[in-house]
Amino acid sequence: MSSGVRKQPERCVSSLRRIVVDASVVSKWVIQEPLTDKALKIREKSASEELELIAPSVMLYDFCHILSRHPAKTPEDIERDLNAVLQFNIRLEDVRDPEFLRKAVEVAKSTKLTFIEASYVALSERYGCPLVTADSKLAERLKDKIEVIELKDWKD
Repeated sequence: MSSGVRKQPERCVSSLRRIVVDASVVSKWVIQEPLTDKALKIREKSASEELELIAPSVMLYDFCHILSRHPAKTPEDIERDLNAVLQFNIRLEDVRDPEFLRKAVEVAKSTKLTFIEASYVALSERYGCPLVTADSKLAERLKDKIEVIELKDWKD
């Protein structure tokens, strides 16, 4: 029986023990392109439980959007890749959580980010952890708002 009291999310003890990852990083796990090696190192650290990966549930839509734009990816490839990503150790935060939804909408309205982009920011703020992205334009837009690590700058 629930008491109705919501447990506060744990904040990072070390800023790199837990990170928020966006679809630009996760897509590199299934598409060979620049920085794939760094993205795969993040996945490996998660698999060995050296790093906890967090993403909003809408990251899956963002991921499929990126793959659908890739000329070599068929619908079957995208379905297979999505199923593979679902097997990886990513903690997906449900955007239906009222507190999270409210925060993501506030961020989107105040920053002119898309809702998906704002959801990454909301998670980063919620957990006090950096966002890792391969999107340099997004990183530039967020650098004064949250801690952002561009994938190109990722250090093991």
